[in-house]
Amino acid sequence: MAERVTKAPLPRRAEAPSAFGSDVYERYTALYTWESNQVAHAGMGFFGAAVLVLDAVKLFGPGPWALLGLLFFVVPFMKDVTDFAIDRWRQHPAFPSDRRELILDWIADDLHWGAGIVFAVGFALIAASPAGWLVWIYWAAALAIVATGVLWSRRHFVPEKQAIDDAGLLYYSRLARFTGSVSDADANTVLDFLEGRSTAPAHLVVSGPRGTGKTEMALAIAAEIAIAGARRAAEPSGARRRVRYVSLDALVDALSDERPAEKAPNQPWPPMQAEVLVVDDLEDDSEVIAAIQKVLTELLPRAAKAGFRPRQFVWVAGDADATARWRAWIARTFSGHAIVAVWLGTRAEAEAPPYRWLENVAVSLPIFLGAASVGLWLFAPLGWWILAALAPGIAGFVAAGPRRWPLIALGAGFGALLVVTIGAILG
Repeated sequence: MAERVTKAPLPRRAEAPSAFGSDVYERYTALYTWESNQVAHAGMGFFGAAVLVLDAVKLFGPGPWALLGLLFFVVPFMKDVTDFAIDRWRQHPAFPSDRRELILDWIADDLHWGAGIVFAVGFALIAASPAGWLVWIYWAAALAIVATGVLWSRRHFVPEKQAIDDAGLLYYSRLARFTGSVSDADANTVLDFLEGRSTAPAHLVVSGPRGTGKTEMALAIAAEIAIAGARRAAEPSGARRRVRYVSLDALVDALSDERPAEKAPNQPWPPMQAEVLVVDDLEDDSEVIAAIQKVLTELLPRAAKAGFRPRQFVWVAGDADATARWRAWIARTFSGHAIVAVWLGTRAEAEAPPYRWLENVAVSLPIFLGAASVGLWLFAPLGWWILAALAPGIAGFVAAGPRRWPLIALGAGFGALLVVTIGAILG
C-alpha cells in the first residue's frame, strides 16, 4: 500500500480588494453589490440618454437638440415613484421605516443615473460644437454636480456597506422588511435593544416555532446595529459598535481557538472582538443542549481572560422548552444581566403587491424608447408605422401581464393611435 504523503498547509493569504478577483471564487460583499449597482445605474443612464440624443440628431440635426437626452431622467424618476410605493406596502407595521435613509438612497441612485445621462449629452454637444460656449458651461456644471454627488454618496453609504460586511451576515435583512409576526411589546423590546437605552436588556433571546423568521429577525437586528454604528462613527464623538453574526458551532470554535484574534482585510470581525454578538442555531435537543452548555461554561472564563467581553448578546433559540433551558443557562452564566425573550408568531400568507402595474409601466418606458429608436433609424418613415403595431403591444404586455389580453389589446390600440399621430406630425 502506497504511503500517504501529507503536504504542509499553504500560508493563509489575505483577500484581494472587493473590486478584484474572479466571481468564480470571490463572494459578493455588500460593498461590491452597492458599487456594482451604482455603476449599472450610470451605464443605463448613459445608454438611454445616448439613444435619445441619437433620435434628436436624426430628427432635428446636430446641435443644442442633443439636450433632449436629458429627458431620460424620467426613467429614474419613475423608478423612484415605484420604489416609494413598494417600500410603503412592504413595511412591517411594528417597525418604522427609515424615511431619511430611503430618500438618501434615491438621491444617490439618481446621481449615478444622472452621471451617465449628462456625460452622454455632453459628448454629443462636443461632437456638434467643440468650441462653443454652451459646451463649456454645460461640462463645468455637469462635472461639478456629478463629482460632488458621487463623492457624497460614497462617503455616506460605503461605511454602512463595510459595516454590513464586517458583521458577517448570512444574508441581508432589515426590520422594516421583516416578513414574520411579532407583538407590539416584543417589537418595542427589540427597538430598545437597538437604541441601547438604559432599560435595554443585555441578552435578547429570539424564539419561536420553525419557519417563523427567527434567523431573519436576528440578521435584521445585526444589520440595524451595524448601520447605526457606521453612522455614529461618522460623528465627531461617535464610536461604532462591533457586531458579529455567528452560528453556535462557530462561536464554540472561536472560543476554543487559542491564537490571538485579529481582523483580516475584507473579513468580518472575529467573534472574540465583537461588542454585540448574534448567536444563531441554538440546539433544541435537551441532551445536546446540556453538552453544549457544559463546553461553553468551560470555555468562557478562559476567553474572558483573552479579552472576550461582548456587552450584548442576541441568542436565537427554538421552541418554548429549548428557550427556557437556554434562558436558565444564560442567567447562571451571566449573572446580573437582564434577559428578555422575543417570541415570533406564525407568518401570514404572502400577498401580491398592489402596485405591480406601476413597476410594469416603469419597465415599459425604456422598452418603448428602444422600439421607437429602432423604427426611427432603420425604417423611417416606415418605422413609425411598424412601431404602431410593435411597441404598444410590448408595452401593454409588460404593463398588463400575459393573461390579460383585453387590456393588452386596449393599450395597443390607444398606443397605436398615439404613435401614428406622432409619425404623421414628424413626417
